[in-house]
Amino acid sequence: MRTFVTFGQSNNHIHRINDLIFDKNCVAVVNGDEDKVKEIFGQRYSMAYLESNFDYNSIEFFPRGYIAVPDEIIIKITIDPLHKYDHLSQEEIFNTLGALPHWAINPDYLDIPLKEALDKQYGFGLYESSGQTITKEGIYQYPEDPDLYPLIKIQRKDEIFYQYRYAIIAIVQKDGSWFASRMD
Repeated sequence: MRTFVTFGQSNNHIHRINDLIFDKNCVAVVNGDEDKVKEIFGQRYSMAYLESNFDYNSIEFFPRGYIAVPDEIIIKITIDPLHKYDHLSQEEIFNTLGALPHWAINPDYLDIPLKEALDKQYGFGLYESSGQTITKEGIYQYPEDPDLYPLIKIQRKDEIFYQYRYAIIAIVQKDGSWFASRMD
């Protein structure tokens, strides 16, 4: 079963999966049902149509055409995964992030753990912070401080990279353990 996914006209529904960009100008083709679509894109899409219900004549509205979502996802990037920064454009968020997301997806370092990859590129040593909690949704919580919501979420193989305001990062492992640091 295939599902066809559109992203509406919002500039906030942009996804990068491996080396592919999914946005308002294309139709994503997912091998699976709407549950699979939600697993891949979260809530950041407009419509999902089963193959039998998709109007193939509507492709004229999508200049980039159909793009198949790869079955093996190595890197998946989601800007503002919790919709806490809808008042900012993706460009404004990217300007806040700096080099850290680029280091997280650097192809020269995809074969080593993310913490090691960041440490090699940063050059100043990664120092683990303590006392914080990273929730299942990626929210950074520290006692008596306001919650920090991720500006970006990067799924990289079996690890998840979150970046927050103030150059705070967290790396969450498949087993739920995490490493957090400030990289400024």
